[in-house]
Amino acid sequence: MKRKIHLTRMLLVIVTILSMSSCVRDDLAAESQSQKNSKNMSAKFASRSFWKEDNVYINKVQQVFLKVANLEHVRTRYGELNWDYAMTFGNFNETYALVPIIKDNKVVLLMEAVRTGNKVFFYEKDNKDLVEFFNLAMYSNVTKYDEVIEAKAGVLSKTPAFVCTTRWLTIGCFENETDCVPYTTSVTNCEYQGGTGIPPKTFDPIGMDGGGDGNNGYEYPEIPEEIDPCRKIKSQRSNVDFYSKINVLESDTGLKKETGFTQRVNGQYVYHDNASATNTNNSLSLPDPNLPENKNIKGFLHTHVDSYTYYDDFQQVDVTRTGIKILSPADITYFMDLVKNAHDEGRPLNDVYAGMIATIQNYQIRFTGNQYQIKTFTDEEAAAFRAPYTIFMQKSIDNQSKLELGFLQFLSEKMNLKGITLYRMNADGTNTEISLNDDKKSTNETNCPN
Repeated sequence: MKRKIHLTRMLLVIVTILSMSSCVRDDLAAESQSQKNSKNMSAKFASRSFWKEDNVYINKVQQVFLKVANLEHVRTRYGELNWDYAMTFGNFNETYALVPIIKDNKVVLLMEAVRTGNKVFFYEKDNKDLVEFFNLAMYSNVTKYDEVIEAKAGVLSKTPAFVCTTRWLTIGCFENETDCVPYTTSVTNCEYQGGTGIPPKTFDPIGMDGGGDGNNGYEYPEIPEEIDPCRKIKSQRSNVDFYSKINVLESDTGLKKETGFTQRVNGQYVYHDNASATNTNNSLSLPDPNLPENKNIKGFLHTHVDSYTYYDDFQQVDVTRTGIKILSPADITYFMDLVKNAHDEGRPLNDVYAGMIATIQNYQIRFTGNQYQIKTFTDEEAAAFRAPYTIFMQKSIDNQSKLELGFLQFLSEKMNLKGITLYRMNADGTNTEISLNDDKKSTNETNCPN
């Protein structure tokens, strides 16, 4: 009997020790998680998002936040900010981000960071669907993910009123889960474009009523240069290497085929002279921008020749035709592919350019819209524009001002493109922005600052 009591006591001691050990492990795990979350508040940002995010913006916003924040106040009032899981939801123009806030090992709130001009503003984003989505992205077994970006028009206007990004997650089962059923969930984050409404609640990083200086915003470092395309073109034209490429192409305009240069993101230029003299549209054959080795092309320059000759199968004769001395639908199609690549790679959209060099006048286009205005075309769609464009422009072929108008009209009315701006590169080194007036029957010219 005594032996049984002794054994029972020994077992109780062992169970107690094991229980204490388990509690210690749990405490250490909780402490480790707490330390991890605490580290994320001030540690250097390193993205762990499934999607491409504007990492430049997140990094700068973190710098601004840590410079002004009272971290103890933030922890007490809100929780720990996990910068590694911050998301910009398709924005790559240094304007928008959501940062998850952690308490008791789960996301409880989001901090919204919005840049306007040279100021960044912090707001509370207490959206249950978004909060839950961040929890799933951070703490679940994600097996698939996807994203779609769309603009939704207002009820009374064709102008986009809401810009929405929808992201999907497929949640799978962990190895030790036996009663789990995989499922797919999504969240849509819409940003209102202009107008009035209820202002968002200020996120207070300092610990003062009203958020300290939060209502006036905080100084944002190194404003992106892409807000001023005129400056970019001016800088480009003053570059000796770029200037020399223009000279080469100007001497090629008398040829019977197009020539050109592509420029990679690293600045390297590659010369192309493989246009066919018998091609009915005499277009320059450029690298496929969708191939992995060509995705880092940021722009191109090419000629539109004075005249070209092609063989007409119907008439069984050679036909000589005057070249249209402004960019073509094929040029625009290639240009939009490059813009799409820049968006996918997280590069500034209006770094992308397309230049046309001709005897009478040189032009360049830049993308000055937003990511929701990016539109690409299939080879069949691009080819379908060729004949209508030629017919549309022939009536203006000897009048450069009418060519400019016709070009912008065709982009707007036939190709349904927005956000493309035309610049005339004048012979005296100045640049002129050309845009359609509201009636779309005339153009407006604005001289870029010298």
